[in-house]
Amino acid sequence: HEAGQAPSYPADQAASLLVHEVHHPFVNPWVAAHADQLAPGASRLYAQVEADMKAAAYGQWDYMLNESLVRAQVLRYYRAHGAMGPYWRNLRDDRRRGFAWVDALADAIDAAVGAQAGFDERAEAAVFDFFARWGADPAAMIAAEDARQAARQRLRRAEGVQLLSASPALEDGVVAPGEGELRLEFDRPMGGSVALSGDAPEVIGTPRWEQDGRVLVVPVRFAAGGRHVLQLNDEIEPGQGFRGKDGQWLVPREWRFRVRAHDGE
Repeated sequence: HEAGQAPSYPADQAASLLVHEVHHPFVNPWVAAHADQLAPGASRLYAQVEADMKAAAYGQWDYMLNESLVRAQVLRYYRAHGAMGPYWRNLRDDRRRGFAWVDALADAIDAAVGAQAGFDERAEAAVFDFFARWGADPAAMIAAEDARQAARQRLRRAEGVQLLSASPALEDGVVAPGEGELRLEFDRPMGGSVALSGDAPEVIGTPRWEQDGRVLVVPVRFAAGGRHVLQLNDEIEPGQGFRGKDGQWLVPREWRFRVRAHDGE
């Protein structure tokens, strides 16, 4: 926030932080008390993701494990209360930070004690087993979980409004520097509302809808070497933003692309 501007505390983010931090006084001592059982698998998993963990200031395996367990508890909390918007947002953020396994960990605890139960001996056994399995072959387990999550997202995105094309490409697109366009093509006439957030290129003209409301065009200037991550729609506001005239919604997704350092590179 700028100087003099009142801070805001989005309710879902404040709730996520509360659930997260409330668990640390319980999780951290438990991990320390069971280090001998947890260390073999967790340390091997840590070695696989060490660069990501250190970038997030988690400099050793037990720090990673503390964070893994509290993040899994946040996911369990939202699932148990049917709050799937915050669940999906937290899962996206956890995976972006390198915690590829937290959803699978939440599943393992739920399978042991039930979706709304606390943490008892059955949950402890499930956590011991989980990190032993993930530590046995971390690269393969992460790849399998990435594939599972990608399949889940494909199923979600098959519902409602369909995005037929994006320019730059939706995932890992590359574009030349200079003036250009952000372009989204949908499978039906849209209602005219837009929810496009994140690190966008400089907008240099008025966004417009073309082809009877099926195509959104945003004139922009692409800065050489730029990297952009945009969010289409917001998990916390289902039904808002990109929505067809028929009332159907575009399931949220990321739009990632980069700009070449020099034209033609």
